[in-house]
Amino acid sequence: MNRSLAFGADISEFPLNGATAAYAKKQGMGVCVGAPNIVRGGSHDGNLKAAEAIVAGDANLLCSDYHPASLLHAVFALAKEGVALERAVRMATLEPAIAMGRGPKSDRWSPANGPISSSWIR
Repeated sequence: MNRSLAFGADISEFPLNGATAAYAKKQGMGVCVGAPNIVRGGSHDGNLKAAEAIVAGDANLLCSDYHPASLLHAVFALAKEGVALERAVRMATLEPAIAMGRGPKSDRWSPANGPISSSWIR
């Protein structure tokens, strides 16, 4: 992780374990976990369970590198795990956009800021 930080990385993709996810989050990185992992109930190779990292507050980005449809299913699976539906939706939509520099111009959008419009997009 430190090597990635030294190279200027600001997103940790699919950390292997909870300690790595927590460390990346503590360092200010966005922590991306896979939607298929959530839908399946865990990693296909025994690594970090994405839902556990989200519930612990150590992951804030949800993506899918090989099964895009799992994003929608993962949002509802997270809601069943006790994650607020609004938070789960943001993790699959707005938070990744912000992390990639494509979201609202403010650091974080909230309902108090009003609706998202094309003027918010960089």
